[in-house]
Amino acid sequence: MSTRTAALAGAAVTFAATTVLTGGVASAYIPGADNDGVVVITDSDLVQVAVNPKAPNAVQVTGSITNTGDRPLRCGVPSADSAAADGPGQVTEAEVVTRSMDFYRTHVFEPGGFVVPMGGGVVMAGSLYNVLPTTGSLTGSLLGDSGAEMVQIRDMQKNARVAGHTGDPVVGTAAAFTLNAGQTSNWTANLAAPATGDRGDWRAAAMFFCRHTTAPVENFVFAGYEPTTPPEEP
Repeated sequence: MSTRTAALAGAAVTFAATTVLTGGVASAYIPGADNDGVVVITDSDLVQVAVNPKAPNAVQVTGSITNTGDRPLRCGVPSADSAAADGPGQVTEAEVVTRSMDFYRTHVFEPGGFVVPMGGGVVMAGSLYNVLPTTGSLTGSLLGDSGAEMVQIRDMQKNARVAGHTGDPVVGTAAAFTLNAGQTSNWTANLAAPATGDRGDWRAAAMFFCRHTTAPVENFVFAGYEPTTPPEEP
């Protein structure tokens, strides 16, 4: 049985016409507990994400995503607005993805934010590529260790954007897509322009939020990392 991870609070929401985020059994007898949000699986090997080695100062990162299971998956970040389209995954620096995956392991997810323990409530996050609160660093002191961790990851992601190390992976032209059983799709992420004009030496990673399109629905985040051996110069 895969370990279940966490991400934000909220009622079950219908996505992409046929997909629903579902919670578990209500916790009516646990003081302060509720059944909002969903647990997100982070250690599943159901999907394999590959990130291709990139050339120095490349303007895009490429890779592939493979569904090794026997059911279709919808890959896209759920929106807080059930009528809105799912959002993109994210290509960014490897450390940002690692820290984000760790955060999913210990928090309950709801479209739009995360549930922060100890009465912190819902901290709005926007989407996977903006996985942290939109408030300032004061959030950390108000919400304790979990809030501080979110602020740190958010700041890391902001720095990655300034360095030109972020992009939205698309399959064809679609930022959100269905991955059928056994299917492999290639993705491409055009990188944001760096503030200095030189992206320097960095390791890329890609992160995708996927969920089953048929019951029982499970929710996952999958990550892949650029090989540590850099590509040879042409």
